[in-house]
Amino acid sequence: MSDLSFIARKIQDRLALSDAKEFEVFLQMRSGVSLNVLKGKLETFDLKNSFGFGLRILKEGRLGFSYGTKVEANSEIDKVIQQAIEVSAFAPEATGFVFPGPQALSVNPNLFDAELGKVTKLDKVDLAARLEASAYKTDSRIKNVRYAGYDDEIEATCIINSAGLLAEQMRSLVTLSAYVVAVNQNESQMGGESAQGIGLKGLHPDFVGKVAAERAVARLESRVVPSYKGPILLSPEVSGAILGLLAEALRGDAVAQKKSWLAEDFGKELFSSAVSLVDDPFFPNGAGSTGFDGEGFVSSPRTLINKGRLESFLCDQFWALRLRGSAGQARRTGALSPPHPGYSNLVLEPGKKTFSELMTQLGEGIVIDGVVGLHTADVASGRFSVGVEGFKFIKGQKIAGIRSMAWGGTLRELLGSVVEVGGDLRLYGNVAAPSLWLMNAEISGQ
Repeated sequence: MSDLSFIARKIQDRLALSDAKEFEVFLQMRSGVSLNVLKGKLETFDLKNSFGFGLRILKEGRLGFSYGTKVEANSEIDKVIQQAIEVSAFAPEATGFVFPGPQALSVNPNLFDAELGKVTKLDKVDLAARLEASAYKTDSRIKNVRYAGYDDEIEATCIINSAGLLAEQMRSLVTLSAYVVAVNQNESQMGGESAQGIGLKGLHPDFVGKVAAERAVARLESRVVPSYKGPILLSPEVSGAILGLLAEALRGDAVAQKKSWLAEDFGKELFSSAVSLVDDPFFPNGAGSTGFDGEGFVSSPRTLINKGRLESFLCDQFWALRLRGSAGQARRTGALSPPHPGYSNLVLEPGKKTFSELMTQLGEGIVIDGVVGLHTADVASGRFSVGVEGFKFIKGQKIAGIRSMAWGGTLRELLGSVVEVGGDLRLYGNVAAPSLWLMNAEISGQ
């Protein structure tokens, strides 16, 4: 029996003495390290350790939630139980809600690397130092590495409920990140890059530092150019940011409450046939990979958009019942908050062509590799207005960097104008996206 399941049984014993007959206990323990180096030496080093449990009570058809971080004394557990019972009296009705029973959980090899526990502090510092050194080595115009960091986390999760479910898993994630500054006679520009995995295998600090440096240097001498209308290419990073915004409109709670621009569009052909979007809990090295969701339902991939057709929303059980949809996509930000609709790993199915091949095929256009202000977009309407940076190209070759230009529209228009999806799939946290070729975009400049 693991430490978390032992604690879960202790909480279950206290619940047996209460008025709470239908319940769910979600426990989570996290540990890890976050560090960065400066001029080859350790600058900051932070240890991360946390534990908490969330409790949901189903009483008289209503769900009450409370949480705690201490389980040593029975009185501490009893207090959380009583709070959940009291909250349930004021909660909305959860008609039809039932906690899931025992399920056959599939083994997901993409969740945890046991070798991570053997990596020493010195090894971790060395990885960050190599990242920093690589950035400086790439180009003499790199004058400052603002951040060269290593971050790891090991997460243990356990769910137990009154229906007999006991689900446990371990997850790990390592991230290398660099943010650097390039300087010339006239200006300075910043560039960044990151890489992630469940362990150190496949992570290359030299590559991360090099790419961060190249991005910063590429932005030197960029300028505002005349307004443009025509084809554009979005980098995987920008495509990923747009998918994250789209996911907010796909949430079942937003749809049910008519706060999403997709609320009336289920089953419709909304976007380009080149667009297929999947929620994939098994995506290798994804930050959201998991064997079960935040309520204990077994994970499985789910198609959200199939060749432009909207086929599914993101639902936990509460909102699935209201939309007559399927549960299984409950997420939690931690043990101290209740589950909510969300995605595990959002994956835009890639095409076959490289970024360079798409540029060559277009012949002439604009690449957008950075946006500012996407967080201000309106989920209810899907409308956005952002500042962009990138570069103009002719015959597949960069001719001038651009910045401080404006691009606006709606996500419906944007995803409807996709001509082709690149094969250069990149993973950013729990979003995997390739480049996108869009037709007839309007970029405002001078």
